[in-house]
Amino acid sequence: MTKPIWAQNAQKRMKQLGMSQLELSNQLGLKTVGAIGHWFNGRRTPTLKNIELLAACIKMPITELFKIPGESNTLDGDAKHLNDALMLLCRAVSVSDENVKNFFEVFELIGAENVIKAVKILSDAETEEKSHTSAVIDIFDFIKKSSS
Repeated sequence: MTKPIWAQNAQKRMKQLGMSQLELSNQLGLKTVGAIGHWFNGRRTPTLKNIELLAACIKMPITELFKIPGESNTLDGDAKHLNDALMLLCRAVSVSDENVKNFFEVFELIGAENVIKAVKILSDAETEEKSHTSAVIDIFDFIKKSSS
């Protein structure tokens, strides 16, 4: 059984803080340390609320908890928010680590800025009552220009 990325990152942070699983379970108000062990080994999945509490206990932003080691951190603004939101969504629906890796490889090829621009084009088209086809053509034109 593969240890979840968030668990690997949490354990690394706990080690930096000198925090034991017992201390963490006490801070989280869990009845047994075994629950933490099950979470960290991937045998059980904590609730999103427990993930939030865990992140707070180890003083780590929740998005960092789910960050894949070596992943680019050069995005800013809306692109970073989009990246973080997608990562959290992937984890919230229990997407496998391999699928998350593949998804973000494709996402990186497309570019967060391009995704945001495409969403804006579609949104603007709806607001301006333009046809969906026209918006799609605008997106393809935008992509052609940006890749030239």
